[in-house]
Amino acid sequence: GSMTVNKDGKVSMAISNGKYCVTKGFEDEDVVIKEDDGTCALESYNLGDVVYYNPNEAKVCTEAEWNNNADKNGKTGCMRWYVYALNGSTPKLILDHNTTNEVAWNESGSNDDYVTLKTQLTADTKDQGWKVKADIITIEEVANLIPYYQNLSDSDKQLFLNPTEENTSVIDGYYNYLDTLYEELCSKSENASICESGDFNAQYELIASQPNSPMLPSYMFMDMMLVCPTGGNCPTDGYWIKTPYALNSDYAWAVSYYGYVVNNDVSHDVCGLRPVITLSK
Repeated sequence: GSMTVNKDGKVSMAISNGKYCVTKGFEDEDVVIKEDDGTCALESYNLGDVVYYNPNEAKVCTEAEWNNNADKNGKTGCMRWYVYALNGSTPKLILDHNTTNEVAWNESGSNDDYVTLKTQLTADTKDQGWKVKADIITIEEVANLIPYYQNLSDSDKQLFLNPTEENTSVIDGYYNYLDTLYEELCSKSENASICESGDFNAQYELIASQPNSPMLPSYMFMDMMLVCPTGGNCPTDGYWIKTPYALNSDYAWAVSYYGYVVNNDVSHDVCGLRPVITLSK
């Protein structure tokens, strides 16, 4: 089999003697021993996979433990996460809910640093006893999950992430495409019932099903769909991205509850905080 020791001295392994398989992840305290069925290997992950993880204990937990956690929609204990990126076989996870629904990015009104959001992140994670380092997602990490962005040229990707006053064509094109795609889809008779129903989930699925969709995978804005399915009063407009918006010193990026990226005034507490973590270093 194989064994890996990382830079922090943590060990992962998947070893077989032909009869038994022994596995251990970097963050596991104990090995797991089971009969070898010929597939002795560490668990692999795919984008969108559900992972139950307890940041207070820095270890994977079970769905049953999550169901029994009275604070599973809060800030402590076994909570549900989604794999949103992979660094080799190491998954990055995003929580399925906001730990705080309304917080400013920087209440001073400048996007030079996300100081207010950073303070809230500490309060929601480290101060709650998390043993794993939490962070806030970047615009590049989010954009890499949008089909529209994936299909851009390398130069246009840079203009999407960092539009300039001289060239806003790519980011303008993103929002124009979002509007025109919805209008085109709703002009078709077979989609009339969905577009006229007010069913946000159905409308999202219709747009997201297109090959060049401007929408994020649904796991990237879990809970917000349930909170605000018809555009009524919501406790949040989405959650903040830690990247400032290049075209306006008062704005930063955010993920909207409609499933696409937007920019909002950093001094307004219209968006929430949704932590991300790396499962193992």
